[in-house]
Amino acid sequence: MFFKKAPTLSGVAALVRQYFTDGFYPTGKADASNAMETVSASLIKAVLLSSARPMTGLARTAKGLKDSFSVYSPAQRRFFEGHGLVNLANTLSLQGINERSLYVTERKISTNQIHTFTVTLSGSAASDLVVTLVWTDPPGLPSASLALVNDLDLTVTAMATNSVLLGNAVDATISTPDRLNNVEKVIIPAAASNGASYRVQVKGFNVPLNGP
Repeated sequence: MFFKKAPTLSGVAALVRQYFTDGFYPTGKADASNAMETVSASLIKAVLLSSARPMTGLARTAKGLKDSFSVYSPAQRRFFEGHGLVNLANTLSLQGINERSLYVTERKISTNQIHTFTVTLSGSAASDLVVTLVWTDPPGLPSASLALVNDLDLTVTAMATNSVLLGNAVDATISTPDRLNNVEKVIIPAAASNGASYRVQVKGFNVPLNGP
């Protein structure tokens, strides 16, 4: 399930919504008792972003150049591929076909409030650990120097080593939180996440409008 371009992605977003309204979450099998009446835009966006992975192949072929994505640094790649290529098989579970572990939570938050979750993975985890934070932000003032209104921070800490990854940081050397986006994501490769425990925290850095 690989997708590109806006019209196709719009259709994929509709399928994500149907996944929840048909009650596929959390078992991976349609169950009317699990059906969601309302699926938020932020949930759909979070699923799409969680499924995205870095692209492969050629990054550009302009003027006879044939550059592989692999020649660019993570920061450079983030600039021109964003979060990567959407692949729902990385995120959505279908019982007996595509087994995945997905945990969804939607909560209110206020300034300086912190929501904390602990994730412990099995020793045989075959897929990446992906933590994605998305919220629907109200429009900023036209005169505002910064478009973001409500500012939340995502951190994922490896409990064994106390190593901290910030949302949208390309690696652990980045210590400055994202102050521009209403989307924050952390990916920990499967090889590094096997058998490990992580502390996931969402903090309301600045939430002036009733909380997202």
